[in-house]
Amino acid sequence: MRITSVETGRRPVHLRLPFRTALREVKDFEVVTVRVLAEGGVTGCSEVVGTARITGETNASIEEAVNAVLAPVLIGRDLGDYCVALADTALAMVGNSTAKCGIDVAVHRAVAAWRGTALSEVLGATLRPIATDVTVSLATPSDMAAEASRRVDEGFGTLKLKVGGPVALDIERVQTVAGAVPGNVALRIDANQAWTARQALQVIDGLVLAGVAVEFIEQPVPAADLAGLAAVTARSPVPVVADESAHTAADVRRLADAGACDVVNIKLAKCGGLQAATEVVAVARACGLGLLFGSMLESGSGVAATAVLASRFAPDQVHDLDAGWWAETESAAIYRPPFVLCDDKPPDAPSMQ
Repeated sequence: MRITSVETGRRPVHLRLPFRTALREVKDFEVVTVRVLAEGGVTGCSEVVGTARITGETNASIEEAVNAVLAPVLIGRDLGDYCVALADTALAMVGNSTAKCGIDVAVHRAVAAWRGTALSEVLGATLRPIATDVTVSLATPSDMAAEASRRVDEGFGTLKLKVGGPVALDIERVQTVAGAVPGNVALRIDANQAWTARQALQVIDGLVLAGVAVEFIEQPVPAADLAGLAAVTARSPVPVVADESAHTAADVRRLADAGACDVVNIKLAKCGGLQAATEVVAVARACGLGLLFGSMLESGSGVAATAVLASRFAPDQVHDLDAGWWAETESAAIYRPPFVLCDDKPPDAPSMQ
């Protein structure tokens, strides 16, 4: 069963609320669609989004990479040998992890369609719903507390609070949210690289002094500041998660060797897709690091693929796969708070919902 062509396109995604972090604010975006076609009408599709400040890619660069470099490597290859074909595409160019992710997920879904099975079976996963947190965007303390209360009313038991401003204000943000939600609601904080190591430790110390418990602190310092991340990890009484610092398996090894995190946030767009993510998992486990599966600000298509990996490798924890909730037009089909359903079935298979 040979691959005959690869196509790309675009479609808009509208958000139900503005998504604000220390890096950016997003209200709407476009996804790049990638379609892999094989003999007999077999098709596999994926959707990815350029995030220039994290992967260095734009939607235009993703399309160019797929069409000019990656697709020529794939066309004519046999789906029965898809692992080797994907390894070859990964070597075809440096970087461009989101473009590679688009190809990788589309090929995996084409294999599932060819076999008449689900993506979960291709990946050796047991299909099950995966618990997720939901993000509370960066805003004033009172506005964040109000949003947090609304998300709890919707059924979420774990909130990820976007922070990354002045130390005192960030402490106030988290403390105000903690006072507005029930005590059994877990709080996570994500600075998106906004602090220095000193500022991160000041925030952590301030929260401890205020008696506010947080489950973890994510990417407190710039991605390249390995020493700073290690300093925070060494002193923090709560686990430190590496996100923007952890793209590839080699990155995870460096983080582990430096003692620079406790957990890695694995995102398909950062590492290059499902095949590369499996390698990241293997290295993280070998190094004794915890796993968190996350999503970029993307469509439900990417979330569903990541949820399959979460179902395989870490099914019993709360992950960071809330992009389906933010995508207004897709959440009803892909997403049910507080769970992501791994419902990546072939077109003629019965729906889980």
